Amino acid sequence: MGKIEPFPAIDRIDLAEEPEFDLGGLTVIPAQRAVVMNGERRELQPRVMQVLVTLSDANGDVVTRDQLFARCWGSIHVGDDSLNRAVAGVRRALAGVGASLAVDTVPRTGYRLSGEGLGLAATEADHE
Repeated sequence: MGKIEPFPAIDRIDLAEEPEFDLGGLTVIPAQRAVVMNGERRELQPRVMQVLVTLSDANGDVVTRDQLFARCWGSIHVGDDSLNRAVAGVRRALAGVGASLAVDTVPRTGYRLSGEGLGLAATEADHE
């Protein structure tokens, strides 16, 4: 069985082109690099927002480190520390506004977004 890559390398995120969306009660405004929940607004660094958008686009599926590098950094070669800092930034942002979302580390694979309000229960039930 072949490996399926949901994000081609050329599909780099342009935050100015990304629409505002709701993520489990959290309003994500990519063009402003902001998240808002219960009136509390937090601004994110551009790469942190790109990682959040990429994880959200995956709908609870695992996103590999290579996919995150391709979508968020494109042809710019950076080390693992850059990705680790961006993921940590997403985690801090979610905790900072009290979101019931988390970024799960999937060892030796990548990351996935989990939590209430993502619509993941139906997706998981479909796989049983």
